[in-house]
This record gives sequence, structure tokens and C-alpha cells, in this order.
Amino acid sequence: MPRQIPTKTTFGTIKIHNIGPALPANTPRAINLFFSFEEGLKLQIGIQQLLLKLNGYNRNSKEAKQQGICLCAYTDNHSLTINEGRLGQRKSANEARPIDDLDEKLREYIEEIEATSLAQNTKDKYILHASNFIN
Repeated sequence: MPRQIPTKTTFGTIKIHNIGPALPANTPRAINLFFSFEEGLKLQIGIQQLLLKLNGYNRNSKEAKQQGICLCAYTDNHSLTINEGRLGQRKSANEARPIDDLDEKLREYIEEIEATSLAQNTKDKYILHASNFIN
């Protein structure tokens, strides 16, 4: 029997500047996004095009260094968009304001939505919309 050649299981890791909006305390530590080979090629091409655009900026300027990539995952329609984004100030996990610490009025708003008979998908959109009011 031929010897089994070891193969990689992970093909790279990057550090994320920040995640927004803030995630609730009970959010899973990792979320897996699965997509086909063809969708992976689209992701690769999209990121390459954006990197080429970012590379065209004068990287000696503060503004250019603050530009980066924003991958936005839409859970309602299972899509991922590739966008240019401003990095801004990096927040540590301790500085990020979690959803659990929202103002009382926003908390009441979320409870009101949860109490209605909205479909789960619609409820998630409203909660996500409400969480955009976090500093």
C-alpha cells in the first residue's frame, strides 16, 4: 500500500481588523461559510480586483493606509459581498460594545419585535437593523 501523503487542512489565516455590528455574547466562536468551487473562484477574482484598486492608491498617505477590504455576509440570502472599506480605529474585544449592553430603549425595541408574530427571517433583519444604532 502506498504511503499516505500528508495534506494541508488550512490554507492560510488572516487577522480581522474589526467586526461590526457587535456580536452578542452567546455568538459561536467560529462560523463556517461553505461555497462551491465556482463561487470560490468568484471570491478570489473579486478580492484580486479590489486589491489591485487598493494598490493604485498612494500607500504613503494616511487615507490610503486606512482603506481595506470589507467582506459582508448576508445571512438572509446566503451571499457574501466584497467591498472597499475604511478600517478606522481598531477596537479590542473589551472595547467593543456588545448587544447585551444596549440602552434600555433599544432593548425594549428588540423585545417588542421578539413579541410580535414576525417570521424568524424578518425578525433577524429588524434586530440587525436595531443593532446598527450601537456606537
